[in-house]
Amino acid sequence: MSITLKDLLSLPVMEGAIVRAGTLSLSNTVSGIGIVDQFDIQFNYDELFHTSKYLLGEILLSSYFLTFPLQVKLDCLHFLSRVGASGILVMNIGMFKEDFEPEVIQTAEELDFPLIQMPSHRHSCSELITPIMEQILEDRKNQNYWTNIVLEYMASLSAQERSLTLLVDIISQYTHFSIGLYDKNLNLLHGADWAGEDFKPLHDANFTISHGEKLSTRTSYQSAFVSKTGNRYYFTRSPIFFSDPVLRYLTVISKQGAVNQIQFEQVMESIRLYLCIWEKNRSDKTALCHALIHNEPIKIQSLAKRLSVDIKKIHAVLIFSMTNRAKKEPDLLRTKLEKHYYSQGFTPISEVNGDCIVLFLEFPDYEINRYDFFMESEKAFSSYEEIERMMIHADYYNPGIYKDLFEEYVAYNAYLHRILPSKKVFNLGELHFCSECAAVASDKKASDHALTILHPILHAASGADTLLETLETFIIDANGNIDKSAEMLYVHKGTVKYRLKRINEILGFDMRKMPESLTIYKALALYRILK
Repeated sequence: MSITLKDLLSLPVMEGAIVRAGTLSLSNTVSGIGIVDQFDIQFNYDELFHTSKYLLGEILLSSYFLTFPLQVKLDCLHFLSRVGASGILVMNIGMFKEDFEPEVIQTAEELDFPLIQMPSHRHSCSELITPIMEQILEDRKNQNYWTNIVLEYMASLSAQERSLTLLVDIISQYTHFSIGLYDKNLNLLHGADWAGEDFKPLHDANFTISHGEKLSTRTSYQSAFVSKTGNRYYFTRSPIFFSDPVLRYLTVISKQGAVNQIQFEQVMESIRLYLCIWEKNRSDKTALCHALIHNEPIKIQSLAKRLSVDIKKIHAVLIFSMTNRAKKEPDLLRTKLEKHYYSQGFTPISEVNGDCIVLFLEFPDYEINRYDFFMESEKAFSSYEEIERMMIHADYYNPGIYKDLFEEYVAYNAYLHRILPSKKVFNLGELHFCSECAAVASDKKASDHALTILHPILHAASGADTLLETLETFIIDANGNIDKSAEMLYVHKGTVKYRLKRINEILGFDMRKMPESLTIYKALALYRILK
């Protein structure tokens, strides 16, 4: 059993203590004790929170809390609650007012954060700290003491905040271990180097070599390596027996000596419990994604309720075409994509569907500019070698269009590459245009008619191929930009200007003027499909 606030309140030294707020959280586990006798919100976030991210399970003592300005008291309560502290124990040394403002008690109640007040002149800080720490240290003989603390904190987070990456980070901060979760090929999926030192062992070349030895899906492996800084590190790697299609190994690295079996099993148990409690929702998310694609309203409502997903906040759908290499292990790419959007504050809902990965995004509560969202996604995924091409559609929740959109993408996404070969990321307008061109291409009479406007170029007396290439590049690939056209054609921009002038002379009109420009754009796109 872990020590709780309720246990501490039964100590003789705590006689006369009054719980002013947060009585429902007296079952909070207590792992340590700290002092908070001054508080500046900016200092604590920028300094304390940066280096020691979590105060999980700590009870804070303060002799000066009552002297803080009202807003500082409220900021302090919000901060301590957010970083996982168990509660605050307020002492009064007799020189200050002895009660809290109503706003303080109300805020602590709203946060369900225990606010405990000691009677005046009863004990000094040191007289309180000693018996409390004795209880905590006695409890630490039970090796599972911090597992409850970590899982309690994860349970207190919203589904949007909670992630396996965050869990690994918290365990690393708490244990002073570096921790990595890997796939079957030892690609790092989730990792955290202990923040207490500058060196990052998970990314050390010597560790990578040692870590790759004696790979087995059934047995554990212990070894050591000397880092590039000259320090000796010890690690234990063991398979994780869990029904995750990607996650395979847990590795724990220590600088203090070999990781003992009890310590390792404690880390493993925390991760397994997290997977069992929260990651089992992944199959439900896959089912929800499938229901969204096929517009099954009853299933959508039922699964969304079970997963605590607000379907009205689903404001984007992304469809990824995988390369042949990615198709061999699609869940690896799927996990990578989900991890990216989790880190951005979104809740991803995805499934592997044929050669594609479909991903819906529940947006956060704050407003997001859709153009900025598209541009950030384009920038992030353009370099992904596993993605052949992708389509992004950001709009308000509209389940009626998702099935048609997916079917349209599956049917015509290959044509996107023919029309726009230099692009990898497409929007809905480009997909619609592509499908319209493909429909015309399937009708010989309609396609012959559409290509008529290009006949003067196609049948030019000299340089037809060069002129047509320049026209295609300028109109479609470079969006009418002469400098970009010259760059793509590897010629001087003066050459491009000369060729465009020749094209206008052959056509008999200015091809940059509407509606002629639109007609030529469609004809060139059709020509690329048929070619």
